[in-house]
Amino acid sequence: MIIPLLVLNVFAYTHASLLITPKDCTASSEHSSNNSCDKAFDGITDSANDGVWVTDGEGQGSWIQLNFDGNYLVTHLRLQQRYETLEMSKGIQLDFSDGSKQDIELAYRNYSAFIWEDFPLTPVTSMYIKLTVLSVWTTNNNGFIELEVYRPDDCRVTEMGNEYLGMVDQTSSGIPCQYWTSDIPHIRDDNPRDAANFPDATLEGASNFCRNPLHTYGGNAEFLKYKWWDIGLILHINLAMTNMIHKDNS
Repeated sequence: MIIPLLVLNVFAYTHASLLITPKDCTASSEHSSNNSCDKAFDGITDSANDGVWVTDGEGQGSWIQLNFDGNYLVTHLRLQQRYETLEMSKGIQLDFSDGSKQDIELAYRNYSAFIWEDFPLTPVTSMYIKLTVLSVWTTNNNGFIELEVYRPDDCRVTEMGNEYLGMVDQTSSGIPCQYWTSDIPHIRDDNPRDAANFPDATLEGASNFCRNPLHTYGGNAEFLKYKWWDIGLILHINLAMTNMIHKDNS
């Protein structure tokens, strides 16, 4: 029998992304030792039984938490839920270590299939992601074949770098950047830090990462004054991101 493989809600990346490898996990239940929560990130996909996290008869209320080895800017979730139609979750609540939550809805299908579903997320810095099933299409031993969580690559894509969501937070000489919400050590005399000018969800989310809120080519003195402690680098910084690895867009 030919098993269909579908991809839904394909996310068009506006920047390069890197897979976050969880360090460990916890879950509401595990059907057996062969279906433990770490099977949800073992790299085995398109599998009905092997390499699958399976709950012990759970549907609504079941959950799995993937723990990271540090704080990461989470921007995207990609997943395969179980193959059979009798164990399909629907509404999922995503919890993050900063206390924020986001909701996604998984697709309904009336046939057995391996389906990749892609969800661009509101960027959030977190030490984990927890998926809790709020509602189901059907219930048996629900679970996930694979969960992939992504963060941005530390490379800008466009010349201006307005889209940059990486986590570079120091000058090329190693001096830490000033937090976007702070007036220390430099007091702002205007306000380029309107959250609407950032690719992050909030100024707090932008932390002290390299950003171009003024949307200018080559940066400018005000941008550098706010963002950089090492003013001596002005002549050596283009957009405050030139010294990062450039990505070949060809």
